[in-house]
Amino acid sequence: MHLRLIVLEISLVTFAWMCEQVAPYLQFDGDLMSLAQSSVSDRFNLITPILKKISEGVKDYGGNWVTSKGWQLLDKAGLKKAGLKTIPLGAVNGWATGPIVDSFTGTMTAAGSIIRTPGAYGAGAVEMIHPSIKYRMMKNTTYRPEALKNFERSLRKTGDKVYEWKRGNITIPEYIIKDTDYFTRHVAGQDAGTEDHASDFIGRLDRDLGQKSNEREFLETREESIKRRKMKD
Repeated sequence: MHLRLIVLEISLVTFAWMCEQVAPYLQFDGDLMSLAQSSVSDRFNLITPILKKISEGVKDYGGNWVTSKGWQLLDKAGLKKAGLKTIPLGAVNGWATGPIVDSFTGTMTAAGSIIRTPGAYGAGAVEMIHPSIKYRMMKNTTYRPEALKNFERSLRKTGDKVYEWKRGNITIPEYIIKDTDYFTRHVAGQDAGTEDHASDFIGRLDRDLGQKSNEREFLETREESIKRRKMKD
């Protein structure tokens, strides 16, 4: 139950992106915007019973099955009360800002691990970095993927407008959220942030890349309103 909650927000971002990649090859009934809204709502509805149960007070005995049994015994005996599970708002309505829990622990670590090497998979590899990575890095200063260490992000100065991630002679383009990427834009619109949220971030991307979008229009309208108010003051 706990694992399903912590990956909800991240899975919605991935789910939206995957739907948009297959959309050109499938025949969807109805328009994509309506499908995006209903699909995301369906995924939220799947966890509604879990959210309700936790909000009513589910004891947190920890993730380790051995120690959790001990916690349960102590709690039932009244010797040490276990705390209640909590759900960060970003895990429910966030866009790429929810908690990430490393499942590569315990006996799984015995197999070892290898850090990804972006830009080193050969000339035939097609690689892009999703903008949600940058957004998460902006909102969470502790989120710094080892695989992207020393990469710098900048807007390409020549040719087609696109953000690029560079490290030495390695250059990886950033995925462009198109105006028809309804799934991604709808999920970002549910961001729980009250200031500088995901829709604002996407609106700035659209402006930088020269794209027209509702997100850009809303952002620029609000910025103009704030500018006028400051001039009056």
